Amino acid sequence: MVAGIGCRSGVSADQVEAAISAAIEALEAAEAVRQLASLMPSEWRHRTLTAIATPAAKAHELGIKAAAAARGVPLMLISQEALEAANPATLTRSEHSMAAMNVHSVAEAAALACAAALARQATADAGSPAAHRLLAPRITLGPVTCALADIPK
Repeated sequence: MVAGIGCRSGVSADQVEAAISAAIEALEAAEAVRQLASLMPSEWRHRTLTAIATPAAKAHELGIKAAAAARGVPLMLISQEALEAANPATLTRSEHSMAAMNVHSVAEAAALACAAALARQATADAGSPAAHRLLAPRITLGPVTCALADIPK
């Protein structure tokens, strides 16, 4: 699972971590409700965070770097071109994000673009296609947005 991060300048690692935790908790709650409704095993218990993704323009954000280091996952810097390519699959529509980065949701586009890159790598490694998907719309917690994307196994 990949966490895409969008943020205002100068965010702290604690703010980024809080947004990631909130997104994971929201996903877990939604999955638990779906599990109860369908009496099927929950998928989220098998997911682990494998990367944090953010636009390359945010490479200077120490809070994002520190959050990735604290979780022991790589920070993937996503090019503007890759963000824009992922934009049609975003769920959230933010005028602010569109004006600032030319995508409807920075967090969702970053998560999707990173998941797509990891899916291509998995395909090359395993020889079979790996689909990627956004797990839910992004959440906002203070100055940070976080979206989760997955590459099913």
